[in-house]
Amino acid sequence: MHFNNKYEPWMNDKALSLFSEGDSISSVCCDLGINRDTYYEWRDNKEHPFYEVAKHGELLSQQFWERAGKNGTLGAIDKFAGSSWQFIMKNRFREHYSDQQKEKEGNTAVEMLLNLLVDKNK
Repeated sequence: MHFNNKYEPWMNDKALSLFSEGDSISSVCCDLGINRDTYYEWRDNKEHPFYEVAKHGELLSQQFWERAGKNGTLGAIDKFAGSSWQFIMKNRFREHYSDQQKEKEGNTAVEMLLNLLVDKNK
């Protein structure tokens, strides 16, 4: 695959659409035809037209997965795999779902949701 480092306005809607479906940064980069270094360069440059798209897109992806966890915990997803969801959250969204936060703040969001799931099944 040939990667391009040229920004084009169509990339905004495409990235937001993919992120809203829970896609990862790597997956979005592949669909946009850019490499991760280019993505991070654009995302970290407040003057770049893709800056806000990237920031908002990453939140949309996290929202997708948080809602999946919430729905699974509340029984809306048949055969919800809580441990797989926990793995995804801890690895995709480390800043907000790492075990290291537990030492600082108490329970992580993942642990709180898993505790709800366990309590519901008792």
